[in-house]
Amino acid sequence: MRKRCISDTAFIIAPEVQDALRTGRPVVALESALITHGLPFPTNHETATSLEAIVRSTGCVPATIGLLRGKVHVGLAAMELQQLSDMGYNGPMVKVSRRDLGACIALKRSGGTTIAGTMVIAHAAGIRVFGTGGLGGVHRGGESSLDVSADLTELGRTPVAVVSSGVKAILDIGRTLEYLETQGVPVVTYGLTDDFPAFYSRLSGHKSPWRVESALQAAGIIHANQLLGLQCGTLFAVPIPDVHEAKAAQIQEAVEIAIRESTQNGMSKRGNDATPWLLRRVAELTKGEAVQSNIALLESNVRVAGEIAAAFAEHFDNPYVARNNAASTRDVASAFVSSTPKLRESKLPSPSVVIVGSAAVDITARLPKGTDLYSKSTLPGTVITTSGGVARNVAEATHRLLQGQGATSNEETLLISPIGQDALATVIIEGLHNTGQRVDGLLQRYAPQSRTAVCNLVLDGSGQLIGGIADMDITESLQGEEIADLLRTHRPSLVAFDANTTSDVMASILHYCQDSGAQAFFEPTSTIKCTRILDCFATQLKTQGQQRLDFMSPNALEAQTLYENARSRGLYSCDTWWTAMEHMSLDDRYRSELDALCRQEVHNEAQLGNEDLSFLLKDGLIQMATHLLPFVRCIFVKLGNRGALFVGHLNVEDSIAAGWQVLSSNPQRRLVVAHGKNGTTVVQHFKPEPLPASIPFNSTGAGDSFSGAILAALLRVQLNLDLGNIAEAVRLAQHCATLTLRSDNAVAPEISQTRDTPVHTSTDRL
Repeated sequence: MRKRCISDTAFIIAPEVQDALRTGRPVVALESALITHGLPFPTNHETATSLEAIVRSTGCVPATIGLLRGKVHVGLAAMELQQLSDMGYNGPMVKVSRRDLGACIALKRSGGTTIAGTMVIAHAAGIRVFGTGGLGGVHRGGESSLDVSADLTELGRTPVAVVSSGVKAILDIGRTLEYLETQGVPVVTYGLTDDFPAFYSRLSGHKSPWRVESALQAAGIIHANQLLGLQCGTLFAVPIPDVHEAKAAQIQEAVEIAIRESTQNGMSKRGNDATPWLLRRVAELTKGEAVQSNIALLESNVRVAGEIAAAFAEHFDNPYVARNNAASTRDVASAFVSSTPKLRESKLPSPSVVIVGSAAVDITARLPKGTDLYSKSTLPGTVITTSGGVARNVAEATHRLLQGQGATSNEETLLISPIGQDALATVIIEGLHNTGQRVDGLLQRYAPQSRTAVCNLVLDGSGQLIGGIADMDITESLQGEEIADLLRTHRPSLVAFDANTTSDVMASILHYCQDSGAQAFFEPTSTIKCTRILDCFATQLKTQGQQRLDFMSPNALEAQTLYENARSRGLYSCDTWWTAMEHMSLDDRYRSELDALCRQEVHNEAQLGNEDLSFLLKDGLIQMATHLLPFVRCIFVKLGNRGALFVGHLNVEDSIAAGWQVLSSNPQRRLVVAHGKNGTTVVQHFKPEPLPASIPFNSTGAGDSFSGAILAALLRVQLNLDLGNIAEAVRLAQHCATLTLRSDNAVAPEISQTRDTPVHTSTDRL
């Protein structure tokens, strides 16, 4: 029979905390002894609720820890918090330190956890940061009585960072610091001086060995200790806010009176009861002033704890490092941490393609047919929530097609995208899990203003767009150096990115590709955002030897926008651009062959109409794409029900390797080839796949599916640009786009069933 673990019955983790631990969101532990023994009712309940709200304001999840009827709760619901607070209703509570945990569980008692008790449970849960009021320590006369708080020994053996206002004012601060040194505990003042605070006072007359001025510095210390494998906590001592400093002298005088009284009445020898009695007596002597100061420092400490936890999660959190739990709590941790999937997975091989950009949640509201939308009113209809975002869509299409073509794992495709720490982030994470994709490229942002990207659309009864709102600001948080570091870590051979990224990120990607030999693919996203790539084009003209973008997949409007904005910025008036165009040798013969190509019919099938390809020249699509060739090697222009246009230029070496140097024009097969001084230019039109008879539901996702299929096809032929491979890639791309047009999803799941035909290395099919 399986050995029963105490965690099976005694530990309850709140759903919000469990989700945060699973997805990598920062969590701050809060003690409950201040609720049960530190503050009177109802002040204790009001304060506990306020502290949780402060933690949330920093972008973290609060986990108030306590015991109810023999069960350890990591995170308390509102009713449970009320039960701990109202001792008049629930009876006396136990003050629970490390030594009391087993007995409380076995005897089904309720109580509030001290700093030591909270640290034990927080560490078992994988929570690294804990905000509290004042640390226990060496009591006055402790050199004789040996009255030393278990908080100090717990700090010496449990790697949880404790944020407090130093140690309680009723204690011997000097001997407490000496004891912490003996225990090997880093003591760090969080402020502008190295003065160690004395709870109600900002100054104790003692110095801390270390000082930090920011949450990021504090998080760095936690991280460094973790890397060293040190099994001790860290004490961050935060001075009480300035506004309460004026009361320090009055409160300290009350402290001295209370200590003398405790010695006279024997309370100083009552162990655990001594500290609560002293704090209550100080509150009486100061007529509540001490309580207000106590609450103020608690709120300040908890805010700092949240900021440190958020900084650690954003800058240092490494989900690949296993939590190094103490033997007595290892099973507890595995019971509720390891049972759920992590945000990032460990030790996965390097992906073949990385896609950088936006991951979003699409919320589509559709009215019933015949219903008009009225302002200031709600109407019945259907609301569908799906994962979306251009980069995410492209990544899913790439992944599905690779899986359909025989890939045996999720290793080849990696999406890098920022998400918030909100409920919508869970939609993105679960969506990737459900399709079998990697999630280690999701970059969780913890600032309160960081919202997972969302696009909210309202459609009429026929599926036409009425309006909507897109909130994609979080993608702007991606930094160029951050992306460069990730690319150097993963070493992909192909990097795709959408235009939701900044020009700085785009430049970093191109620099990585130039240094590593990888190839870069740009998905223009929209007419509004696609022009961000022009900053990279401008730099390219000025920098000798700067690598061109390898691939781009605009639709007709995006190609026109790029062309016109490049012209308005003067990119076509540069000598470098003119030289590149002259070397293509696009002469009269080339133009004559284009005219012959444009006399071909779009479909070559009478029942689908007899429109010819003259629009390619009349609308300037070939000319505009050709003008962009000095910046981009290969351009796939998505033309919807008119098919797709490929325009490319390779230098001599690459065109020989791809077989372009031996090609000749064949307008009847929609192919025009021009051999220039420095390489070969190819223009080719591909017939469209028949579109569904019904009105397209998801034209945006169709374009993303097209781009994802191009990526997958290029990977399958190891980026070989033989025109047979390109033809096969476009055929697959159009098929995947058509599947998505018929689907309610951002990317059609049926793409996974798509099977590629054998790749042709001959140009006969062209």
